[in-house]
Amino acid sequence: LRSHKLQASDVPLMCRSIARCGAGTNNCNVPLMTELGVPVFNTPGANANAVKELALCGLFLASRGVMEGATRMEELHQTGE
Repeated sequence: LRSHKLQASDVPLMCRSIARCGAGTNNCNVPLMTELGVPVFNTPGANANAVKELALCGLFLASRGVMEGATRMEELHQTGE
């Protein structure tokens, strides 16, 4: 569940729990799900490491000219040099 506004009719009878990938549970009717015995929980900050890794990767790629080097190697490969 991300940003979809969850309706009671969206929840199958076999549902054991509802997880919100991110902060907050405002797009789910928590009191109703509690009545139905379906726990609702969220995972704030779960993707923080991935975001940090992508940001650092982008900085390294930009600062070291990695993409330019890769493009140059591809050009050399295509010309047979």
